[in-house]
Amino acid sequence: MEKNKQLARQSVEALIDLPEDELFRKLGVTINKVGADGTLASDFALSVQTPVPQEQGAADVLGAFGRAYFNRFERQAFNLLCGDDASSEADRDKLSEAFHLTKADAAAAVTAVLIAQLALAPAVATILGALIVKLLFQPALDATCDVWSRRLNPEPAPANA
Repeated sequence: MEKNKQLARQSVEALIDLPEDELFRKLGVTINKVGADGTLASDFALSVQTPVPQEQGAADVLGAFGRAYFNRFERQAFNLLCGDDASSEADRDKLSEAFHLTKADAAAAVTAVLIAQLALAPAVATILGALIVKLLFQPALDATCDVWSRRLNPEPAPANA
């Protein structure tokens, strides 16, 4: 587990400062690449090339695919990381500690939990971990879960009377 955590940290360090759109494109490319060759799934630092600007149509499609995948995955990750399921309590405690560290450390901890609890491929989990921390990083896990809950369950807009 410690070796995987180190590999996850090294991988997310290269991802954590990328713009969100680039992360969504990388997620789309990675999912497609792992889907075509399952032997690549365990590679924490799977090298993928996102489309160059001349291939903007492909970049848009891959970005939309990555964003859609993340949106489907997000509620499951929220329940794991912020829920009250007793079987995930130890992992939530580890994440709580990690949120007092750097973004890369927090993303590595999230990545390790995603692999252990959701059996995600490391190649995909590293990007999801970076996205989760990039989009939702707060000084404490409680604040993150509160913000995340509101993101997933927005208040309905008041009806115009």
